Amino acid sequence: MIKNNFKENAVYIVLSHTGTRFSRVIKHMTKIPYSHVSIAIDEDLDELYSFGRKHPKNPFYCGFVKEDIINGTFAYFPNTMCSIYKLEVDHNTYNNIKHNINVFKSKRILTYNFPGVVGLSVNKSISIPRSYFCSEFVATILEDSNVTLFRKPPSSVTPKDFLECELYELYYSGLLGAYYHNRKIRICAV
Repeated sequence: MIKNNFKENAVYIVLSHTGTRFSRVIKHMTKIPYSHVSIAIDEDLDELYSFGRKHPKNPFYCGFVKEDIINGTFAYFPNTMCSIYKLEVDHNTYNNIKHNINVFKSKRILTYNFPGVVGLSVNKSISIPRSYFCSEFVATILEDSNVTLFRKPPSSVTPKDFLECELYELYYSGLLGAYYHNRKIRICAV
């Protein structure tokens, strides 16, 4: 029997809602259960990226973040609900996504696109160089990696667009912390 050496490549789109004041405003605006979007390049969510709070207790100090479920902002919100979607991609696309995330890691000044979030509330797209909100960032990473999910610019993409996208499959829905801890228990048991 010949073994197939093809390794599946996938990224994970994580929709979440912590319950902070800002997230409740976004949830109210979008009328969906989630207010935040992140992208992970691994199933364990150890490499989870977005634009959000750089410090859990300061909602105004925001920008590009490698999110940490155990020690970061999510740790302050143990009841964070999420839906995780698995997007299968070919090897080259997966490497492009990793490369594009690394480009963001290397940029010195990146800010949170607060005007863009406000613009979305009145159906106006506001794009500011080197400034992103969470769904704009994830849409940009995917678009720059030749993954087309939406027929609009990244600055117009909302968490609702990711929730309604039918080009990937629901992988998990429930408490974010439970997903993370169950993955770690499975890894340790192997």
